[in-house]
Amino acid sequence: MRGIILKDLYEGFCIKKNLINWLASMIFTSALTAISEFMRGAYGFLLIVVLLFPVMGSTLLQMTVEQDEKAEFDRIQLTYPLSKSEIVLSKYLGGLIVQGGMTLYSFVFVLIYVYGYRTITLEDALPTWGIGVVGGVIYFAVSYVAYFWLGNLKGVIFTFLAMVGLVIAFLLSVFNIGLEEIMQVEKKYLDHWLSGDGSSVDGDQLLSISENIHKKTFLK
Repeated sequence: MRGIILKDLYEGFCIKKNLINWLASMIFTSALTAISEFMRGAYGFLLIVVLLFPVMGSTLLQMTVEQDEKAEFDRIQLTYPLSKSEIVLSKYLGGLIVQGGMTLYSFVFVLIYVYGYRTITLEDALPTWGIGVVGGVIYFAVSYVAYFWLGNLKGVIFTFLAMVGLVIAFLLSVFNIGLEEIMQVEKKYLDHWLSGDGSSVDGDQLLSISENIHKKTFLK
């Protein structure tokens, strides 16, 4: 089991392509928060802590499954003196190591947003970070089952669709980010269209709706 864990970590971080992907993602995220006012704001905080880093923590298996399928190692490892359950367990343990590392890295960004950018208070940031941790574990479990059952290509498609569904459900139900306000926008566009009025929704109205969503998300 230890050998498979080390092999997976090697494939995830020592193969040039995968290492570049990791470094590019982290550098790009860090640079973006430094130069973009939007990314330093509340929605940037949500994007990074609740979505981006938790999802990144689950990418190890996709990298290793891709390499294993190319080298047919997924068949070779079945000849080892390990049961299938032990092989699966070793995959999960390796993935949890990476997930834990990304969780700690995400917490560093929590501190940056609290004490550096002063976007959010620590009291509000910690529960949000906790939601990201829980969401990351759920996505981790779902994506790993998908890759084990479907393989690399179908697994990528399945986990992407699952992520989209989870993100939509998460934003609408957990954060309760103003579904009523969103419906107001849709109704205004529909009313204008049915009346034949070519004018668009007033910009001040859209700004007011956006502010209400922001308040419901962070000031409740």
